Amino acid sequence: MNEVCIRSYKREDRQYIREICYATAFRGESGDFFFDDKEILSDIVTLYYTEYEPESIFVAEIKQNIVGYLTGCKDTKRYYYIWMRKILIPLIIKALFRGVIFNIKNLKFLYYTALSYMKKEFKRPVDIYEKYPAHFHINLIKDYRGKGIGSRLVYNFLDYLKRNNIKGLHVVTASEKAKEFFEKCGFNLVYIQRISSLKFLLKEYILLYTLVRLI
Repeated sequence: MNEVCIRSYKREDRQYIREICYATAFRGESGDFFFDDKEILSDIVTLYYTEYEPESIFVAEIKQNIVGYLTGCKDTKRYYYIWMRKILIPLIIKALFRGVIFNIKNLKFLYYTALSYMKKEFKRPVDIYEKYPAHFHINLIKDYRGKGIGSRLVYNFLDYLKRNNIKGLHVVTASEKAKEFFEKCGFNLVYIQRISSLKFLLKEYILLYTLVRLI
């Protein structure tokens, strides 16, 4: 699609990214499947990138309409440091004021996600962050998938990391299709985790795939 423009993020893109985030939050489908507060879920997924590392975001634009984005991070350890010290507590307070926990679906999701975390289901080998410190998330509006836009976003991010002397990156996905897409982009599958946080809805475990690539 020649009319697609891949460009750096601008502050006015923020709301469009949040809209796409919620619309594609679960394996490319809407986040309302498991969480009913768009504001809080968009904060959880995008807030670090838009507020603390906007220079690592790229958007795909067609005729001045944003159809997808890539939110990136050069150093995952920094991401976790900022999340725990600057984002987590204000986000909890905001969620309480919005009454998130009074929705049974939201409460179940938060409870089972916390349980998964305590069971260390999300824990990955430490050397992944050492050898492949960067990471990213990528989402496209449904009608624009399978048209080469995603790969252009990924390769723009790879070029950006190379200019910043980052030697490796990783990506995590719960989608089999996304896993195959990343493998086509040169990533290698190194780790599979069985996660129980959505078992209350799906009646089964989901698999998280971690893939890595050197630059």
